[in-house]
Amino acid sequence: MADSSVFKFSPQSIFQQLNMFEMKLGLERMEQMVKQLSHPEIFPFLIHLAGTNGKGSTFIFLENLLLQSGYQVAGTISPHLVNFRERFRFQAQSISDGELDATLNEVLHLLQMETREKKTWPIQPTYFELAIAVFFFWAQKKNPDFVLLETGLGGRLDATNVCDSKAVGITSISFDHQEQLGKEIGQILNEKLGIIKPKSAIFMGMQSPEVLLEWEKIKKRYRNEIYEAGVDFYWEKQDGKRIFRFPKKLGASQTYAFERLGLLGEHQWDNALLALALYFFSLPSSAFLSFALCQKALLDVVWPGRLQKLNSPIFPAPTPPIFLDGAHNESGMAALFRYLQAEFFTPPLKKICVAITWMKDKEIDKFLPPPTPFLEYQPIIFENQRAISGQEIQKKLQAKEPMHPEQFIQALKNGSFAGYDGIIITGSLYWVGEFLKLTQSKIP
Repeated sequence: MADSSVFKFSPQSIFQQLNMFEMKLGLERMEQMVKQLSHPEIFPFLIHLAGTNGKGSTFIFLENLLLQSGYQVAGTISPHLVNFRERFRFQAQSISDGELDATLNEVLHLLQMETREKKTWPIQPTYFELAIAVFFFWAQKKNPDFVLLETGLGGRLDATNVCDSKAVGITSISFDHQEQLGKEIGQILNEKLGIIKPKSAIFMGMQSPEVLLEWEKIKKRYRNEIYEAGVDFYWEKQDGKRIFRFPKKLGASQTYAFERLGLLGEHQWDNALLALALYFFSLPSSAFLSFALCQKALLDVVWPGRLQKLNSPIFPAPTPPIFLDGAHNESGMAALFRYLQAEFFTPPLKKICVAITWMKDKEIDKFLPPPTPFLEYQPIIFENQRAISGQEIQKKLQAKEPMHPEQFIQALKNGSFAGYDGIIITGSLYWVGEFLKLTQSKIP
């Protein structure tokens, strides 16, 4: 291990030299780093997830299923909400500060990045690329039974795509990051499918008719083992329950009838379905959880910032319920508003306020419903180079006067929003994370 005394700064401060929002697609830098780190990206059983929405929820369901089955699981997620350490998970726990510093010491030494001067580094990685390289190096030493990996952007040229996988899971695909991934849904699909390796089993999650049309055109090119949601495995409503069915070749012969999940929103049934299919593929049938334990594993999950109902003691009664959701694109907002429709907009109607920030590359007024006497928007002035101004949100959504995050939180504390039945924090996971930081709410 490199002597930490050679560093003139805290190892974690290396990331302050990098722009968290920088996007440089391509595998050249990652390939250089994993080579210098003696290929830590090689694992016995790696499951790779790609998609526009649902990767994190599928990840967390699958992680808990494997953990409850007695296996050791490492994984990485992005972005983090409050603390950088959230990106590094082992046994559902974030890496400690001490372990992260020690790992970074070794990695930076091997990559010859021991000085603060970024211009002297022989490799110029992005923030995300360095985080993924550090994760590989750390996780390999843990010797996990399973590694769960979710892409950052796209798939084909994403930093995570230097590894081989036993299975890939493709979650819901829709329009997002068109500048990088393509203007057409078929182009976006192809970028996501770029994580498929010759020996990867392909699990296609539930998709829109437009995505399925494109998938039908190209799936014959793959000689992989393929399982498709809605065809090989599916769920249906029956007597107030969701009935999950899986093919016998996955070893899951029984029908699973679930009443609820640990995560809110109808869309989570699709994510749980994909997670279960990947779970059954990954284990021998003799190792499967019983139905009762399987049900418990899907209930006992917490995924902060994804339709999370916040319980915070800092807001006095009668502060309305606060929901956090990182929806940041059209399909994510559609899923959020389906939940809000069922929860708040069915008789008797309830009044909600949506505290929202938004990114420049997405047209906010194209897919959000207009304000009504029961729906108001509170623009948030978010200091982020990719965020649009609060004034622009105000104009496009006929919204209230913009507030800075601190002003908004103070207004909550002062009871200014007591007349609402619900407050929704949304539009960006970065805004959700900032809200959690400012309210000192703990990540469960």
